[in-house]
Amino acid sequence: MAKERLVGSYLIRFTQSNGTQRVHVQDLRTREVLEFETWVAAWAFVDEAVHADAACDDTRS
Repeated sequence: MAKERLVGSYLIRFTQSNGTQRVHVQDLRTREVLEFETWVAAWAFVDEAVHADAACDDTRS
């Protein structure tokens, strides 16, 4: 069973198959999908990306 969460423009999908957890992060703007071994690594990536996007938005103001 998959669980999903939307954070900024990223969709984080948690799945489990054959006892192995998989974490996929999809950038909804570019449709790029990245796979991570742990949710901690995925969250670190998304947190960095969201903060980088916010910094870019601040410089445009």
